[in-house]
Amino acid sequence: MECMKTLDFSYVVFAKDCSQLVKMVSSPGEWPAFATHMEEFQRSKSFFHSFKIQYIPRATNLVADKLA
Repeated sequence: MECMKTLDFSYVVFAKDCSQLVKMVSSPGEWPAFATHMEEFQRSKSFFHSFKIQYIPRATNLVADKLA
């Protein structure tokens, strides 16, 4: 997200192959142990005019998986 902010992107879609992360971001109240991280995430997210995070299966994300 910081990279997208630095590049001045204002419409972003993040596609992640970690369903738990997508659930955490979508329903932060259900993850109280991560409240501090979620506050920072919400601050960063507010920079973008449009923000979306979605789950995609790892099989459709092979290039990113290999880079990681």
